[in-house]
Parts: sequence; C-alpha cells; structure tokens
Amino acid sequence: WGDIIGWRRQIFATVNVTLQKLSEPSPPLYIGQKETAWTINQIAHVARQHGLLEGCLQWLNTILNLRNIDRKDAFVRVREQVKCYMGHTGSFAAGLDALQKTNFEYFEPRHKSEFYCLKGRLHEELNAPADASRSYCTAVTLTPTFADGWLTWGRFCDRHARLYTRADGASASAANGDPPEQAAPEESIPWLHDTLSAYVQAMACDQGVIHKAMPRVLYLLRFHHRLDELYGMGASAAVGATGAAGAAGGDQAQPPDARVRRATALLAI
Repeated sequence: WGDIIGWRRQIFATVNVTLQKLSEPSPPLYIGQKETAWTINQIAHVARQHGLLEGCLQWLNTILNLRNIDRKDAFVRVREQVKCYMGHTGSFAAGLDALQKTNFEYFEPRHKSEFYCLKGRLHEELNAPADASRSYCTAVTLTPTFADGWLTWGRFCDRHARLYTRADGASASAANGDPPEQAAPEESIPWLHDTLSAYVQAMACDQGVIHKAMPRVLYLLRFHHRLDELYGMGASAAVGATGAAGAAGGDQAQPPDARVRRATALLAI
C-alpha cells in the first residue's frame, strides 16, 4: 500500500510541475490532493478493520499534510481516527479529545450528527451517561432523519432500562408471578418510553433498521399499561401507530416534530 501511495504521489507531482511550467505565472496547483486523501482514508479503514490501529493512525496523520481536500474526506479522516481510539481500551479520552478539537461548524449537519453519536459512545465508555444522553439528543436534533442516531440513542436508553430491570425486576416478577421483565420497576419506565420512541423514529427514517429494532419494540409494548399510566392514555398506541406509518412510508415518513422538541428539551436539562 505504501508503494502504491508513493507511486500515485509521484505521478501527481509530475503532473503539477508540468502544468505549472506551461501556465506560468500561476498559483500553486494541487492536482491529486483529493484523490490521495480518499485513497489514504480507504487504506486506514482497511487497517482498522484488521486491527492495525497504530498503522491506521499513522496513515490518517499523513492527510494533515495535504491541501484542498474535500469536506467529506476530512470527515472520514476524523471518524476513522475516533473509531481507532475506540478500539484501544485505554484511549477513549484521546478519542474524545480529538472530537473536542474538531471544528464542527466546518461540516454538514449529517456529519455533525455522526460526530455527536461517536461522542456519546465515548462518554458511555468513560462512564458519563448524562453527557452521553446530551450528545445523542444533539445528534437527532441536528438531523431528525438520522436513523442510526435514533437507533444508537434507543440502544443507550434500552441499556439503562435493563439495568433497573435486572436490579428490581426479578423480585417484582416473583411476587406477581410474571415472567422476568414483565413487571418493570418504576425507575425503568421513562427509559422504556424513550427506548420505544427512539426505535420507532429510527424505523420511520429508514426501513433498513426495522429488523434491528422491531423485535425489541414488540417486546417492550407489553409495558403499554405502564406507559399509559405515566404518559397518558394512548401513549403506547401512538408509538405503535407511528411505527406502522414508518414501516409503510419508508423514506417518505418523517419523524414527528414532537420527538425533536423532546430531544431539544432534554438538552436543556
């Protein structure tokens, strides 16, 4: 791979020098910078998938010496760098620091949302659930149609709901004669509500995630009576109706503004 990159750089350098001589005087030419950045990102991605994390970081650092690269290539470089740090057990803080130093305003809203999702995952690893929740809320607020963002936030809420269920659910189930998780403790109900909401929004945004979220949604609907008690009659029915509309409408379905307002409200906490 190093030889291929070196050969391509040599070719592009020769082209730049030749064109510079033909059109003097002219500003410096940077032909091939975008193609080189794209190639390096691909090499770094493959290296990370094979567990060559140090090599991945070294390749990504070489992009910093390039000029006139696409915004998307810059985004991919930062994303691969952060995922590399996430692959190192003790490098979560370094990954978070890399995101903190990134100028989010340079990127598109969808790219910002992906960065905030990565930020939320790093906060989770660093045992900062409140910061993680804010990051996930920001991600879906910036891009309400970001299915992966809703799915990631739903899984985050689901994990917290399971923590309360494991702690209290066994004794409650034994007392009521219900199967495990049938009698959800009071503390888990808000988490279950947010889990259902996020999963349903993910399915409404992208049919491709239905197989990931639908089984859990159907399982959690057994708590509909608790959701109705806490959030008003018909809450679970509304969740089910939104899910059905999302499954039928596919890309045409848009997340309701209420979910965006809820995410915005949570950011203010």
